[in-house]
Amino acid sequence: MEPESLAKSPRGEPALNCSTALRFPSSGMSEIFLYQVDSADLLITVDAAWLEFAQKNLARDLVRENILGKPIWSFFSGYQVEEVYGSLFRRVRLKQQPIVLPFRCDSPTERRLMELNLSPLVEGGIHLESTMVQVERRKAVPLFDYAVRRSKEFVIVCSWCKKIRVADEWLEVEVAVERLGLFHVPTFPQLSHGICPPCKAEALGR
Repeated sequence: MEPESLAKSPRGEPALNCSTALRFPSSGMSEIFLYQVDSADLLITVDAAWLEFAQKNLARDLVRENILGKPIWSFFSGYQVEEVYGSLFRRVRLKQQPIVLPFRCDSPTERRLMELNLSPLVEGGIHLESTMVQVERRKAVPLFDYAVRRSKEFVIVCSWCKKIRVADEWLEVEVAVERLGLFHVPTFPQLSHGICPPCKAEALGR
């Protein structure tokens, strides 16, 4: 879950969950991003790497004074994503044990495999640490480019694995673009965040 500026939460805030529309260099930046919430799920800490990531991705509003002290839920995009994170938070606090989950934070030209570690803090707080595991280059995917023109239509992207929902299937973006006929179109659909059944089962089953 990384800072980004495109998606808006239902409350109108910039969404914090990793957006497939992001672009950031895989070199010259920290590959670990840290943030913490207190027992009321208020953001109390974000590290310099997290803030640098936001600035490099045009998320100019995501500076310390604008986010610290606010509920983390006001920055989520998609009720399913909020539901899963809420369940993870409750389990970390109840069992007082860390949870580690894989996820992806893709850009138009890269598949970024990452790992999220949620660890309990004193007095009900939670420490979240996102680590870059592997970066794979690929041919540019305009659907994930924040600069392209968007239509009024929407497609749902899984916030964990970055697959796209097409009818009743969840497909890798390259396959979904072909299936949806999005080659050489003047505008691309907007991205709405959700979670596919396999990722939801994995997240809730740990």
